[in-house]
Amino acid sequence: MVKLTIDGKAIESKEGKTIIQAASDNNIVIPTLCYNEELTPTGSCRVCVVEVIADGVSTLVSSCDTPVKEGIEVYTNSENAIKARKYAIQMLYSQNSEAPAIRALAGKYNITEKLPVEESECIGCGRCYKVCSEVVERKCIDMSVGGLSNMNEKLSVKWNFDNCIACGACAYVCPTHAVSIHDEDGVRTMITPNAKHEFSMKKCSDCGKYYAPNVQIEWMKEKTGLSDDKFDRCMDCR
Repeated sequence: MVKLTIDGKAIESKEGKTIIQAASDNNIVIPTLCYNEELTPTGSCRVCVVEVIADGVSTLVSSCDTPVKEGIEVYTNSENAIKARKYAIQMLYSQNSEAPAIRALAGKYNITEKLPVEESECIGCGRCYKVCSEVVERKCIDMSVGGLSNMNEKLSVKWNFDNCIACGACAYVCPTHAVSIHDEDGVRTMITPNAKHEFSMKKCSDCGKYYAPNVQIEWMKEKTGLSDDKFDRCMDCR
């Protein structure tokens, strides 16, 4: 076990856990946007920034991908942490002020002014990329992040629809609704920041309801080895 303090509270945490996990285990709330406990953290949104003091040296770190260490002092709401967090939220608000999650953060920290940055539905959090590669294991999303470390190239998130099973996991984890799915008349339409694609859906042999994309059904058959007739009916009719 690792001993540390968070906001003056002495706690113990398992080695290998991150600061945000240790805080959550002790009912200490650190705001975040890109973090999802089921996915590998990236620290991209910087909303979860905290101040860490180790050996007398103060550092600002993203708490979602920084592991706990013996003896460190963590401050979630210090002046330095709040200043950095407000700037991160202001940057996100400037990119996409319409997303409910971002508007809520901006409201909490009284942010109303925008920075001169290009607006974008996608904030580059990486959740869609992570869920597709780590959970669904289809790896049909290519993501390159812009910025100084990437020769100032623009953010790019692209779907390879030939490999996509239209499961909707990417839309489910997207915090800004930059990715969405719509089912209508036997067609699932996936809308991403730079493209739109349609997938035909499977009709239930009993109730006639369209219940899943055909490509997803084929993927499930391949994964499970079950026969075609096992997928003739929707979940409600089984």
